[in-house]
Amino acid sequence: MTTAHRLTPSNKLATTPHVRIYYHGHTFRLAKGDTHIAVFRGTAIEQHRHLIIRDHLPPGPFTEGPRIPDATILIPCGHNWANAISLRTIACHWLAMRR
Repeated sequence: MTTAHRLTPSNKLATTPHVRIYYHGHTFRLAKGDTHIAVFRGTAIEQHRHLIIRDHLPPGPFTEGPRIPDATILIPCGHNWANAISLRTIACHWLAMRR
C-alpha cells in the first residue's frame, strides 16, 4: 500500500512545525506530517518563523516568500521529522546521487 504524497505548502509553514537545513547550495525542508522533503535551489526562506532553535544562513542572496520545491525526496520509514542530523544525512546522500 502506498502512502499519499504529503508536502506542506509554503503558505502553511507559519502554523506547522518544521526543520530546515541549508546545505551545498540547497535548502531542505521537512514539516511535521509530511511524507516528502522539499528541496529548493539556493537559500529559501518561505515564511516567518516564530521559534528558531539554531539557524546558520549561508552567505549570499536568499529568496523570501512562498516557493514551489525544485525537487522532493521521499523520507525513509521511521524518520522523525524533527531530526535535523538525519535530515542532513538524507540531503548529503541525495546530493551525492545527483553528481
